[in-house]
Amino acid sequence: MAALLRSGLEYWTATSELALVEGAGGLLSPLGDEDYNIDLAAEFGFPLVIVAANELGAVNATLQTVLTARAWAPPVPIATTSSIS
Repeated sequence: MAALLRSGLEYWTATSELALVEGAGGLLSPLGDEDYNIDLAAEFGFPLVIVAANELGAVNATLQTVLTARAWAPPVPIATTSSIS
């Protein structure tokens, strides 16, 4: 599964001005026996755009995502307002 996701991105980066990859389930959700969403994010090298629902627990979930991205080796970049504009 992860190999298919990796090869699928090549088409879009070659034919598009902008590629946006949406992950589901969080950075530590498994893609297989050895890969997690964060492994794919690190490999792609795109900055993370963290989106949170306006609901109870959103701050905790967002902070967990930021801490996980910062702790992973190599660090996964996190988009900021200055990197988006």
